Amino acid sequence: MKEDKPNILKRLIVLGDSNVGKTTLLKSFVFNKEDRQYAFYNIEFHCQVYEKDNQKIKLFLFDSFGQRSFKFKKNFMIKCNFIVLLYDITNRDSFDSICIQVISQIYKESNPIIILIGNKCDLESKRQVSFKEGLDIANQYGVFFYEVSALKGIRVDEFINDVLNKIIQIS
Repeated sequence: MKEDKPNILKRLIVLGDSNVGKTTLLKSFVFNKEDRQYAFYNIEFHCQVYEKDNQKIKLFLFDSFGQRSFKFKKNFMIKCNFIVLLYDITNRDSFDSICIQVISQIYKESNPIIILIGNKCDLESKRQVSFKEGLDIANQYGVFFYEVSALKGIRVDEFINDVLNKIIQIS
């Protein structure tokens, strides 16, 4: 039996400092699915096929291994349809570096859909970055904003579903 080929192909990369939860978030996309995992040039990626609204979507999910130097990935990022900027709400430096070093550069140089995500919302008592701060930056640059807990699965399904809906909408 011939397998139906996906009719939509998109790329999503997750950027952020070490230990903000990039790999855990990406694993949410491939949980309980047949995962094809690859690695090259300090970027690990997964290839996943989804079915939504009678569409087959092939999504390449890239994990940047938490390097602070995003310059090396600049040409690579321009080819991505979605860029997820992930920070840890319990780590002020992770928010500052993603906002100062990355969001303004991406905003000027390419036209992907940018999603700012504050991770570890389950650790409210250790919060260093307020929800309002994340939302204000997202509004300033006109990007999408979520707070999730990749580890506990809080609002991750909402985020994934919104990405899939956006893929269908722009295709």
